Amino acid sequence: MNDASQPFDPIISDLAGDEDLIDIIEEFVEELPDRVAAMSAAMADQNFEELRRLAHQLKGAAGGYGFPSITDSALQVELAADVNDPAKATEKLAKDIEALTELCRRARAK
Repeated sequence: MNDASQPFDPIISDLAGDEDLIDIIEEFVEELPDRVAAMSAAMADQNFEELRRLAHQLKGAAGGYGFPSITDSALQVELAADVNDPAKATEKLAKDIEALTELCRRARAK
């Protein structure tokens, strides 16, 4: 069962057991609301290049901090934002950002 099917369950970092990393993972989790807010703002401005860039950054960071489901979701946003016809992508992007936002809301360091 994937993380998106359990909307109220927390997503715990795969690296939660590493006490040397827990502080930086907590910082990453605390920054997630700002990251998804920036993506939502880019979407509202129809700045698809900025949205793609932000999603790409989150994709890499989430993987490094032990959140593969966020990495996968950010990849979906990144791919959807890299389009030739933004009007066709807007609905998919909105859904993808909503799913990513929900995953980020559930993220926990431990």
